[in-house]
Formats: sequence, structure tokens, C-alpha cells
Amino acid sequence: METSKASKLGVIISSTLLVFTFCIFGPFQIYLTNVSEVFFSFGDIWWVCALAALISGTVIIAIGLFLKGKMRGFYCCALWGLSLALYIQGNFVPTDYGTLDGKINWEQYSGVGIWNTIFWLILLVLPFLLYKFAPRFWRPTRNYITCHFGYADRDPLHAFLYN
Repeated sequence: METSKASKLGVIISSTLLVFTFCIFGPFQIYLTNVSEVFFSFGDIWWVCALAALISGTVIIAIGLFLKGKMRGFYCCALWGLSLALYIQGNFVPTDYGTLDGKINWEQYSGVGIWNTIFWLILLVLPFLLYKFAPRFWRPTRNYITCHFGYADRDPLHAFLYN
């Protein structure tokens, strides 16, 4: 079982990965890859994303800090699993649906839905398995993957912000 300080840090790490992925990276990547098709500028949306990240991050972290013991550990597992699934789905499992104009033939993507469901279930359960059956590897794995892949590997965002 993690110490209280490490447990609180785990909440912060898991929460910020989820918030960064869902509120910052996701919307920015969608905007940047479709900039020619939208009628608004980046300046119109960045502050909305930042505000959403600040509010949701504060709430998610506060909930985690109020939890104790195994409940906090399970909460971190759930946050981290969701974050990991969103990250991998957004970066490595892209499905080209074409123009999102409401005329998608969803029946041709039924296989994609089945594989995505299996993929999501595995990634949502994996953190709980590590936490329960390999506790020595849970925290280092979570921290390494979060820091090296979650924050450092945001190429489209980096390309836009630093060029």
C-alpha cells in the first residue's frame, strides 16, 4: 500500500493525465487537424479548454484527496485506465470516418466497434490488475508512462505551440 504522500501524488498524476488528455490535448488536436474546416480561431477556444481543465482538474483531484486507503488506489486506477485508453485511442487507433457530416455508414465500422470495446476493457482493467497483483510495479509503471508518454509525446500540440 502506498504511503499517504505517494498516494496523494498518485491522485495528482492520474488526474492531470486525464484532464490534459481530455480537456487540452484532445480539443487542440481536433482543432489543429481540422483548422481549414472550422470557422473560429485557436484564440477563440484555448481559454475555454484551459478553464475546463482547471475546473475539472480541481474537482477530480479534490475527490481523490478526500478518498482514503484502497478507495484512493482504485480511484487512481480508474482515472489512469481511462486516461491511458483515451490517449491510445486518440493517438494510435485512429479511424477515418471521412467528413463528419452525419452521413456515416456505421454498419461498415462494426468490426472497429468490437475491437475498440475489447481494447477499452483491457486498458480499463489493466491498472487494477497491476495495483492488485503487482503493487511494486504499479506506481513506477504509472509514473513512467504518464510522464514519458502522457506529457512528452504531444507532437501536434508541440508543433503548433513551439513553431
